[in-house]
Amino acid sequence: MIITRVRLTEQEGRAALEKYIFGGHYGPFRVPRGVDPPLVSRFIVEKMNADADDEELQKTLEVMRFYESADVLPHFAPRIAGRPSDGGDFKRQAVICQMFGDLGQTAEAERAADHFNQDLVPRADAIPLSALMLETLLILAPAGTLQPFEARINEEVSRLAPAQRSSEAAMMAHDKIAAIQRNEIPRARRLIEFKKKLLLQKPPERLHPLVELYLGRGKMSDPYLQNWGARLLRQEAMTTDPKPASDEFGKVVDGVPMDALGQDPKADALLLRAARAMEYFGGVPAASQLEKISKAKTATQNFLDDHDS
Repeated sequence: MIITRVRLTEQEGRAALEKYIFGGHYGPFRVPRGVDPPLVSRFIVEKMNADADDEELQKTLEVMRFYESADVLPHFAPRIAGRPSDGGDFKRQAVICQMFGDLGQTAEAERAADHFNQDLVPRADAIPLSALMLETLLILAPAGTLQPFEARINEEVSRLAPAQRSSEAAMMAHDKIAAIQRNEIPRARRLIEFKKKLLLQKPPERLHPLVELYLGRGKMSDPYLQNWGARLLRQEAMTTDPKPASDEFGKVVDGVPMDALGQDPKADALLLRAARAMEYFGGVPAASQLEKISKAKTATQNFLDDHDS
């Protein structure tokens, strides 16, 4: 199977990528399909200069994930060679660490994780940007470790604890960080362990769990992990056979009750997400499946989907 059916000319592909990456809040929500993967890589290297902000880098990462553009990673390596110069650079470096966590080889991901722990965790920005930090740790896994950032949060809670009763502002400052310690750190640990466990399973064993993860029905649910699971399914399909994945998604389509479609948005979303994935892996919907697809009305944004919209 292929990542996408190339159907855009170079000019059209460049325009689509430009609009997605640099369109800001008014740009498309989904990575454009149909662009030639080598063109994607050339565009990123040409356009992603040192002035790119973290939002543009984040959208670039989304493009890299869909097109599996690991070949552009050397372009970004020099940008995580030292400590961030300011808050904006801190965010940019975190996103670049995510790039290496998602697309790099083991040694590259480990180097990014070392940079994260040595040059980002100690910085003042790490505390107010805890959501970005925990997201990056999840993406880097199995490289790296949660412990240094967890220790940083624990230290901050201890620092704020003695003054927490001195004023309302002090109490709020303490409680905010304590909530990260109490809720977000354990959640991140569970997600990281779940990701590691799936990676240790053999492809036949994890086919069903990955399908359930992508559909949001797994034991753990997280937007990043859903697309990560989709990419893992795709990698396995491209190296072996896409039919098992197509068949597994087809079973989901068959299992959605006909009378729920057009009435229950959740059933619509599940049906369409599974149907698009089945087609993405080369499956051809049967007449009964096409009838179901025609009845679903809720639109969805799907990673495993080569349709234009």
